[in-house]
Amino acid sequence: MAENRGTRQLSARGAARLRAAELAEQFEQAAARRRQLAADVLVAQVELEEHSAETERRAAKLLAEAKQRAAKLREERASQADVKRARLDALVVELLDTGVTPKEAADRLGMTPAEVRQAKKNHDAAKAAAPAAAADPAPAGAGSATVPSQQDGEPAEQDLALTDGPGSAAV
Repeated sequence: MAENRGTRQLSARGAARLRAAELAEQFEQAAARRRQLAADVLVAQVELEEHSAETERRAAKLLAEAKQRAAKLREERASQADVKRARLDALVVELLDTGVTPKEAADRLGMTPAEVRQAKKNHDAAKAAAPAAAADPAPAGAGSATVPSQQDGEPAEQDLALTDGPGSAAV
C-alpha cells in the first residue's frame, strides 16, 4: 500500500505540476494578449490624434478659402449695391419732387424721415459729382455707363411710355 500511496502522490504531484504549467501558460497568454491590446490602443490613439489634426488642417483650409470667396463676393456685389442704392435714392427724390413732404414720403415708403433725408442728400451728392465725372474724357474703348433706370437691362417704369391702346381707358 505504501507503494500505492507513493505512486498516487507522484501522480498527484505530476498532475499539480501539469495544472500549474497550464495555468502559467494561460496567465502568460493573457498577459501577452493584454500587452498586445495595450500596444493596439496606443497605435489607435496616435492614429486618432493624426486623423483629428488632419481634419482640423483641412477644415482651416476650407474656412480660409470660404473667407476669401466671401470677401470676393462682397467686393463684387458692392458696386451692384451702389447702383441699387443710387436707384433707390433717385426714386425717393423723384417722389419728393412731386411735392410730397419728406414725412409723407417716409410714411408712404415705410422709411424713416432720416432715411428719406439721407437718400436726398446722397442723390444730390451723386448729382453734383456727375458733372465732374462727365468733364473727364473717357479713355478709348471704355464701356458705356448705365443709368439707374436701366439697371438689370430692364427699363424703369418712368422710362416706359404709357399709351392708350384700343379698349383701354386713361386713368
